[in-house]
Amino acid sequence: MSTDAEIAWAAGLFEGEGSFTIQRHKKHSARQGCIVEYAGMGATLQMTDKDVVERFARILTPVHAGHVREYCHDRPGAKPLFHWSCKSAEGVCKVIVAFYPWLGARRQAAVRTMLLEFVSITEARDAAVPDVVRSTLRDVLL
Repeated sequence: MSTDAEIAWAAGLFEGEGSFTIQRHKKHSARQGCIVEYAGMGATLQMTDKDVVERFARILTPVHAGHVREYCHDRPGAKPLFHWSCKSAEGVCKVIVAFYPWLGARRQAAVRTMLLEFVSITEARDAAVPDVVRSTLRDVLL
């Protein structure tokens, strides 16, 4: 289990180098006869420091969120880029719950906005909002 100090360190790193995102997707629905919009959530962090990204990922291991990949540039002499990402609503919500108390006010506001936007897009297409998203939203609005 990660300590509070480790979670605080990871949240601080994420505050500076990471991002939470909404992925908006559109697809044609033959059943509805139109294009429908749906949303996914993501969290990413990338750096050229492999050891730092791997430590970040290890700290998040207990919440089972995300994985690390290495990307190499085509430019000669460019350092490889290490990219941690989590693309499941459940995983992103676990990261939000772990990091939220340690994030600055601006990032906390962005998290609330992202969760509300995800709910809005999901409800607009008459789909069920995952329970983990609703409970995370309740947690951050209190």
